[in-house]
This record gives sequence, C-alpha cells and structure tokens, in this order.
Amino acid sequence: MRVLIAEDEINLAQGLCFNLEQEGLEVHSVISGEEALAQYAAYDLLVLDIGLPGIDGFEVLRRIREHDERFPVIVLTARAAEDDRVAGLALGADDYITKPFSLKEFLLRVRGKLRQVGWYTGSGRHGPVKVGAALFDLDRQTVTREGREERTTVREQALVQYFLDHPNQALSRDDLLREVWGYTAGTASRTPDTFVARLRKLVEVDPANPRHIVSVRGKGYLFSPDGTG
Repeated sequence: MRVLIAEDEINLAQGLCFNLEQEGLEVHSVISGEEALAQYAAYDLLVLDIGLPGIDGFEVLRRIREHDERFPVIVLTARAAEDDRVAGLALGADDYITKPFSLKEFLLRVRGKLRQVGWYTGSGRHGPVKVGAALFDLDRQTVTREGREERTTVREQALVQYFLDHPNQALSRDDLLREVWGYTAGTASRTPDTFVARLRKLVEVDPANPRHIVSVRGKGYLFSPDGTG
C-alpha cells in the first residue's frame, strides 16, 4: 500500500519514510499543500502536517473532503491546542496526532487506518450487507433501516466490517481499540462502547436486549450474524 507524507520538516519526513518503508509500505513525501493536493489521490493514505507553506493543512483537508469524504487522512502536527484538534476533526481528519509523538503509536495508527482501507478495497464485502434490522452499503458508506437511509462514518463502517470478519468471537475493548482505532494496547478508552451503542440502535430490533452485538461479561462483545445471541 502507498502512503503520502506532507511534511515540511525534512528530517522528520525522512525518518517517517524510513520507518514506514520498514513496514513494507511504499512511501513518498512532499513539502507543500499544493503538492499534497496534486498527488494524494494516487495513494492509500495521507499523513498531513497543518503548518505547511502555501496552502496549509486545514485547507488541504477541506479541499480533499469536498471531493472525497472517505479518503484516509491522519493529521500529524505540533498544533496541540484543543481548538486546533476540534477544527481538524471537524474538517474530516480520521486521526489527529500531535508532536512530539510516539513512533510506535504512530505506526500502529497508520497500520490501523490502512487495515480499514484494506477492508473496503479487498475484503470482498462490497455493496449491501444485511445485519439485523439494518442494511449497510460498504461502498456508499450508508445504512438503511425501515426505509430511511443515512450516512455512516468511516469508523462505524470499519467497526461493522471488523465484526463481520470476526463472527461469534468474544472481542475485547482492547481488541477493538487496537484493530479498528489503531491505538496501542492498554489504552484506556470507552470509545468502542459509544460506537457499539450506536450500532445496536441500528441493527437490533430491541437495542436493550441485543441479539447481534452481545455483551460478554468480563470479555467484551460478540457479533452474532444470525442473531442467536
């Protein structure tokens, strides 16, 4: 898979390229927003600095989202203020990593995002997938329930796909955080619980008594395709 790095700190860009290449990825770097916009579509993932010369990273992200709501973008920036993080995520960044950062965690997050790309492009599950009361369209990134269609986020689609790929298995919160969100093992977060609650409202006839996404005491969640619970 191919990764484009838009970063004007040459030494940092070279280091990231080296480490990503060691992961078996094809990597290229550019130093301006103009170059990022001109080249990103040929890649599977963009790692984007905000403080680029010329067109800054926020504007690059905004323009990408005008044409492609799904293309994976990880922001990597020194701008750690809450307002900047909120702005980046609101514009559609899939992840927001601040400098200085853990290289190990960065590589995990890149792998996690590329794994999602692989699910969309290589899983063989394109098009509509019926899960309980909901019909997910993995190409169009939509879900339909009771005749009403709405958009789903990349993360929601990735979580659905991960459940589909691991039926009838007890999956811990750590499993989901690592494989779907790309976080390091042991990360304390209840984010998966929020997403599971949202999915239950979509797929379950009675979300209070789920049959497709079942809680397993002391372990996590189990996805049952046939709803046997």
